[in-house]
Amino acid sequence: MSFAWNDAKDLWAEGGRAIITANEDAADCIKLHADAGTSQTILIQNDAGTGVSAATEVDAAIQLSASAGGIGLYSALNAANAIRLETNAGTSETLVLHSNQGNTASSINLISDAGGITLAPLSTSGVTVGVDDTGADVRVYSATTNEGLHYDASEDELGLLLTTKLKFHDIGGGEEIYASANGHLEVNAGTTLDMTAPTVDINASTAVTVDGP
Repeated sequence: MSFAWNDAKDLWAEGGRAIITANEDAADCIKLHADAGTSQTILIQNDAGTGVSAATEVDAAIQLSASAGGIGLYSALNAANAIRLETNAGTSETLVLHSNQGNTASSINLISDAGGITLAPLSTSGVTVGVDDTGADVRVYSATTNEGLHYDASEDELGLLLTTKLKFHDIGGGEEIYASANGHLEVNAGTTLDMTAPTVDINASTAVTVDGP
């Protein structure tokens, strides 16, 4: 069964609820399709509903809900803002990505196959990881197996793993602190290493060795 009308005419239906149910078990069983030109848009709008999805998916003024499967957003536009999620109502607004029950380290994934990922807050609020007095672990991986950076919230420790180096001035330079092996910490400078303090205390249980020209 089909409906067809002149391209210059609109189809308007108004009443109580509008429910469309498809009983065929097939792809595209419900489809909204615009294919007449580059100025076309598809709009789903709720003018009066004020509900927000504070706890469950049924609270929001507009809901996308899949009871058994997933929800996918796909864009074939090769340009900036190909997919954009935006709020623009006032200073109290927030944008939340929330996984209710996922308990793995990757329950929320941000993946870029070819490019990078940028976090760019335009205020002094900055970027916050975790909650005060609860904390969150942070792991930054290296191109070398098991190296990189690890912040362990339960231990209150920031670790440069294995031979990962803390560099000063520039990457690849000679100013660095790192562990060349388990139990061996090195402090290196390309030209000069200055230590200035009212008191410099060096403790050694076996020996202190100073090498010079």
